[in-house]
Amino acid sequence: MIRHFSFLYRIVFGCFALFVISCKYATNQDISAIAPKMSYDAGNLIATLQTTKEYDSETVIAVTGIVHEVNTINNRVTILLKGNDEQENYIICDMDSNQTHKIKTIQKGDSLVIKGLLKGMLKDVIMLNCIIVKSE
Repeated sequence: MIRHFSFLYRIVFGCFALFVISCKYATNQDISAIAPKMSYDAGNLIATLQTTKEYDSETVIAVTGIVHEVNTINNRVTILLKGNDEQENYIICDMDSNQTHKIKTIQKGDSLVIKGLLKGMLKDVIMLNCIIVKSE
């Protein structure tokens, strides 16, 4: 009986290890080399994810929006894009570390196109490994 639990434990541990490795790989992709699967306006992306509740996470998308805030909490640079003025939700763009030179010039109210890995939505949309494609 103990032998069966040991075997089962090894199987579960092996599956967990593969899951962790695949998640780490997925979130450490070089986004600049990947073409976005879809392009959205910030307001449309927020509205779409709020209504459908189904989305293809782990895909690279491009989002056009207006900068609401740039912050550097815990040595991570995050840009919040807003959609419509009526919306209380944002797109949280966790920026790739190689974007620091571009971020220094970004100000509240600037229009940006940001490409990143869509992770999901709680209250706000979450994107990781983001890069600035175009600033206007």
